[in-house]
This record gives sequence, structure tokens and C-alpha cells, in this order.
Amino acid sequence: MGVLGISVSSRMVGLAIMRNEELVDFHARLYKERWGNLKANIIMANLRQCIKTHSITHIALAVPYAHYQSKEAKALHTRIKTFCKEKSLTLCTYQATAFHQLHPQRKAKKKALMQSLAEQYPELRYVYRREANNKNRYYHKLFEAVASALLCSRSLHN
Repeated sequence: MGVLGISVSSRMVGLAIMRNEELVDFHARLYKERWGNLKANIIMANLRQCIKTHSITHIALAVPYAHYQSKEAKALHTRIKTFCKEKSLTLCTYQATAFHQLHPQRKAKKKALMQSLAEQYPELRYVYRREANNKNRYYHKLFEAVASALLCSRSLHN
């Protein structure tokens, strides 16, 4: 069973693929184009390809708090949910508060959660260090995708 963790905004998409709580693949992608049907179609085509390539059966979608969501991101979330229904994929959604269970401190900040994930998955250390040096957040969507995929994987094995 493959789990695809997804965290999206109107410009960034973070993806993480897990099997049995093992991180198989991950990446963040910036879509600079103006928002529109074409951009949404490109993002969905990339997700479809990822699902096909990695034999994904479960989607773990990180959903930000309502006041942080743009109408574009909401539209993309809706398209992902519709796609999951059409393809009979199991969809799990997680808000940021759910990620706190991945860190010993229950109300850990994003930086501490990212550090905890980088310690658990050494392949993320390089990305974590790069994010720590960035002025603007770039990789945080990637870490949200990893966290949502991990939570979904754990729920499947319990």
C-alpha cells in the first residue's frame, strides 16, 4: 500500500510517498503560473502521474486552517477530493494540529516539527537545513506532506 502525502497552496505543492512508514520519495514544486484552469490541470496531471508511478492507494491531504486558505487552494482541494472519489482512493485529511502528535512537545512549532521529521528521516536533513537558511518558506509544504503521509501510514498499521 502506497500513501501519497499532499500539501498544497496556490503556488506550492509538497508531495511525499510512503510505504509502511518508510519515506520512498519526496519533493516540493513551485508553480509560478497565474492561477487558472491550466495551472490546476497541470498540478492534477502531476498528481495523477505520481499516483500511477508509485501505485498509490491512499491520499493524505494536509488542509490548512480555513483563514489561511485561498479560494484557489480550496478549489484544488476540491479537485483532489473529487479525483479520489472517482478513482476509489482512500482520502485522509489532516489539519496542522494533527501534526503535533509527531513531536514530544504537544504544541511544537513548525520548525520543531520539521526538525523532528528530519531526525526521523535522515534524507530530509539537507532539506531541513536549506529551509532553516531560507528567508521565505519554501519547503514547509514538503514537511506537511511528509507529516500527513506518516500519520496516514500509522493509522493503516494500527
